[in-house]
Amino acid sequence: MATREGIYVGGKDIVERYVGDKLVWSKWIRIGSARSINSPRSLNSTTVSMDINNSSRFINHPRYGRGKTKKVKIVDENNNSNVFFAKFAFIGDRYESDGAYLYGLGDHCFIEFETETDKNVFLNNKSQNYTFYIR
Repeated sequence: MATREGIYVGGKDIVERYVGDKLVWSKWIRIGSARSINSPRSLNSTTVSMDINNSSRFINHPRYGRGKTKKVKIVDENNNSNVFFAKFAFIGDRYESDGAYLYGLGDHCFIEFETETDKNVFLNNKSQNYTFYIR
């Protein structure tokens, strides 16, 4: 028997369910991965930068940009019980923080967490490979 990957109505994938104007369910959508991560480090109180050697570039899709993403779920591919939540993640060569740009050599994965505690938990449980999902 085939497994069902989502909810479909009229051939369209349903990603949110409302009762009246209240959101009662939303689907986690896989947006990409980052692999061969080197030296995760703190940039500021809530942001982490990681050098990466291989990634799925569609993490930067315009639909998932800053302010459009409700939440990011980050799953450690080596230990699926390590799951972290952030407010934004993207891959690039620079990060804007308080009007200043922080540059890296090559591609970096930047992750903005809600709190400094969330960021520190992530840094204390770092891994080499992550998959990213959004709501």
